[in-house]
Amino acid sequence: MTRKKLNKFLTENYNEIIIYDRDSIREADLIEDLARRYIKEYNDVEKKEKLKFKESKYKILLTDREMIDLARDIINSIDSKLLSKFDKLVDNEKLVFERNYPISEGYGITNYNIEKSTGKCYPDIYIDLDFSYFDVMAIIHEFMHYLSLHNKKMSDKYGILSEITPIYFEEYAWDVLMKKGIKNDKLNLNRRIINTNKLSHEFLKSELVYLKLIEELGKKLEVSEKTYNKYKKNMKLVEKRYLKRNDELDYYSYITGTILAYYAKENCSKKDMLEFTNNLNDKKYSDYNLRETLKTIGIKLDDIDGLMKPTKKILSKKIMMQKGD
Repeated sequence: MTRKKLNKFLTENYNEIIIYDRDSIREADLIEDLARRYIKEYNDVEKKEKLKFKESKYKILLTDREMIDLARDIINSIDSKLLSKFDKLVDNEKLVFERNYPISEGYGITNYNIEKSTGKCYPDIYIDLDFSYFDVMAIIHEFMHYLSLHNKKMSDKYGILSEITPIYFEEYAWDVLMKKGIKNDKLNLNRRIINTNKLSHEFLKSELVYLKLIEELGKKLEVSEKTYNKYKKNMKLVEKRYLKRNDELDYYSYITGTILAYYAKENCSKKDMLEFTNNLNDKKYSDYNLRETLKTIGIKLDDIDGLMKPTKKILSKKIMMQKGD
């Protein structure tokens, strides 16, 4: 891909790109730092314990009803007032378990557009996994997206903040299931941390480069030859993912989401996190920048060491639990 072709593509798509990714462009250096720190902590824990993180191979088939009942128990524990919303989704068949459904996994605001354009009725929450206990946590994760997005216009801060409360309550669900006596190997407790490590590596190879290129275009109206040459070795990945496939920018949301959710688990109240979920796309935060928004729930982005401490603890805890399986 030539520099001319790159500049042409970025210029034509710039306004669309920055609608939901403005804060990720501004905070690219912070996200890079978090990604590198996550990889380091992940590797350090594996090295210390002389053990590789792995996903559970335990197979268990839960019925739809079993998954829904467990999800209801967890939602009731979060806030009983949410049960009516969840039950309405189930009763109206807007929560679906099915493999190879013709839309992406989970809840997406694009579902409404698909429904209008095709005349077909799609679910609000779609679970396409393996009918296991992890699927129950996935229901809770996607339900939090539903609360943030349903009948709301997505705010410009949603991209970078979208995964914090879903992952926070996903972890909350894991704790509830553990208290029910469900063993670690049945919960596949390492899936999230393994995936975040993978996405951190992918972010550094492609998405970070893309953010840097967009940032320079916004400041100088073009990507300079110097910057182009700096990232030339990454250009094939950037071209494949963003120019040819037109993939969304989303690695960063899972990296920040995981680390900030783990921090919130130790330092923020369940009540504040639920309020954050419900209000994220409302007027409440419209006049706040990213850092001001996070301060409302007690998260400060200035102390990277402090932000990473809970992640380090959780990584250490989960590898020790893996040892005990």
